[in-house]
Amino acid sequence: MRLLVIVLLAGLLSLFAGLAATIAGSALIPCSSDPAGCGLGEAYRVFGVPIYVLIAMATFGLAAAGKNRQGAVRVAMKVLLLVPLFLIVFSIIADLSAGKPLRSSDMREALQAAVPVWAVILVQWFVVRDFLRRRAQEPSAAPGDVAKRKVAVPWISLALTALAAVSPPGREILGNTLSGEALSSSIALFAAAVGLGGLLLLALIEYAIRTALIRRAQRPAVAAGTSE
Repeated sequence: MRLLVIVLLAGLLSLFAGLAATIAGSALIPCSSDPAGCGLGEAYRVFGVPIYVLIAMATFGLAAAGKNRQGAVRVAMKVLLLVPLFLIVFSIIADLSAGKPLRSSDMREALQAAVPVWAVILVQWFVVRDFLRRRAQEPSAAPGDVAKRKVAVPWISLALTALAAVSPPGREILGNTLSGEALSSSIALFAAAVGLGGLLLLALIEYAIRTALIRRAQRPAVAAGTSE
């Protein structure tokens, strides 16, 4: 049950990270194609983030549930990180073999698509790895005590994210992001990237603080277990 909660938490935090990376890439690297093609490409990247999140959640969940959990999670992280790199190299080789010149715009678009995937994978790996390390350091407990163990969930940051999304400024930023006006859309994309990045940083800080408090509360139990 705790592993399921951690995987869901990792998926939610990685969703913030993937969306922030996607929006930041669109704001910092302007599209050189026609407006319709740029909008379609941006929509594909945004709606692709939840797919990456679900794939990573399933992969890390299965890896963390088997034997040698920390090693399996580390291997899963490396394999997932190599998939976008392999696709980029394969696309370059295919274009060169077809006689198509390698353009800098193609590399920028490839990086715009790959960076959100890497952000999703790294955030999920960090959360799952930290949970496995803490669980390995816990003293052995009776089956009835397992339910009493706490999970470091950043509830305050999640509540602030929900409030920011439904607030009038949040709805206005979302509306300007989807508008066709170039200047307002660029400003809204930058504001959304900064906001998502700040909320992700706040969630990670809260997660670290809650984890430290849980570890401090578990020290007497660890000392009692070793003394016995």
